[in-house]
Amino acid sequence: MSDGTVRIAFLDVGQGDTIVISLPEQREAVVVDCIDADAVLQYLKHEKIVTVRALVLTHLHADHYRQATAFLDNCERQLGVRCERLILNPLPEEEAPLPDDDSEADIQAKAQDLYNVL
Repeated sequence: MSDGTVRIAFLDVGQGDTIVISLPEQREAVVVDCIDADAVLQYLKHEKIVTVRALVLTHLHADHYRQATAFLDNCERQLGVRCERLILNPLPEEEAPLPDDDSEADIQAKAQDLYNVL
């Protein structure tokens, strides 16, 4: 019987955080924001995560999604599993991405054939 434990880890990856919400017994997780793909993948390996339910990008500023595409590209290669979906919170019409950001369209184009984008 499952003990229902939920683990929430805040990975300090420089400017910003990545949050990993996991169910250790089920060995599954949701990743919130991704600034350092290698750090996230290492943490997931260490925790023996076998299912990544989603990558959630809270908003499209570089300090929240800087290495999201690297995470998505390497999840299967390094963990042996695919991230099941990408969830985006688009920028409001009046707010433009920061100059060093990829556009929302770039991220969606990268993911649309591989992921259920919500």
